[in-house]
Amino acid sequence: MSKPSRVHLTSGHWVVLGMFCFGLSATSLLFLYWEWHTAPFSDVQDAIAARYEDSKPRVEAGRHKTHKNGPLTFRIVMQVPFNPETDHRQAEAFVTELLQFVSSYRDLRTYETLHVHLYQPDPEQRLRQKSFHRAVAQSVQAP
Repeated sequence: MSKPSRVHLTSGHWVVLGMFCFGLSATSLLFLYWEWHTAPFSDVQDAIAARYEDSKPRVEAGRHKTHKNGPLTFRIVMQVPFNPETDHRQAEAFVTELLQFVSSYRDLRTYETLHVHLYQPDPEQRLRQKSFHRAVAQSVQAP
C-alpha cells in the first residue's frame, strides 16, 4: 500500500500578507519612478501651476523610448479654461505666452522640439484638446 500524497498549503493569512507586501512594493516603485522621472522639471511645473490657476501641468522632456535617435523633446500637458479646439487664436496666443514664460525657467534651446498639449475637461463629455508641435528655432529667441 502506498502512502497518500500530502499537499502542503500555505495558510490564508500568509497569502494575504504576501499580496499586501507585493502591492505595497509595486506602488512604492511606481511612485519612486514617477518622482525621479519628473523631479528635474518640478520647478517649471510648480511655476506654471502658480501662474495658471487650476492648470494641473505636467512637464517632462527627453527622447521617446521607441525612437532612440528621435528629437530631444520638451513636453507640457496642461488644463486650460477655454476650448482649445474652437478658440484657435486664443490657443495659439496662450502657447506663445506659455513658452515665453517657461523659457525664463529653462533654456529651451537645448531641446529640438516643443510639444504643448492643452485640454479642457467637460464632465461627462468628450475631452476638448489640441496639441501644438513646434521646432525650438521657430519658438524661442536667443537672449
